[in-house]
Formats: sequence, structure tokens, C-alpha cells
Amino acid sequence: EELAELSVRSRNSLQKESIQTLSSLVQRSEDSMLQIENFGKKSLKEISDFLEEHGLRFGMKVEQGDDGRLFFMEDEAAASAGSED
Repeated sequence: EELAELSVRSRNSLQKESIQTLSSLVQRSEDSMLQIENFGKKSLKEISDFLEEHGLRFGMKVEQGDDGRLFFMEDEAAASAGSED
């Protein structure tokens, strides 16, 4: 399972929202994640760190190639905003 590294609490929260893959996770925003019942800043930090370790982040676009492979695309506006820190 792609999300097996996450804590049981975080995985349970994701399952309630039918988020079972990295592709469905990265397409969400941080704000939408915080709307999930029993999902708070600690869980958000855990998942943000997990995504970062894999070169991913919230708010990415996912496209599927002709061969079925998934491509995780940077959203240019979000990438620019993130670099201003």
C-alpha cells in the first residue's frame, strides 16, 4: 500500500475520505485536508513530511500517460507561491 508508512490515525482519516493512493492525496489542498473529521495539524504535518520525502506536495496535478504511468505535475502558481518563503 502506498500510504502504509503513515500512522494508523492518519490512514484511518484518509480512508474515511476514500483517499487510498498518493495520486488522490497530492491533488488535495492542505485546507481540504484539515476539513476531514479527526484530522488536525499534527496529521497534516506528518503527511506533508511524508509527501516531501517522496518529492511530492499537496496541490499537485496528476496526469496519466498513454502507457498508464502517472505523472505528478507542479502547479506553477503554487510552486511560485511556495518559493517566496
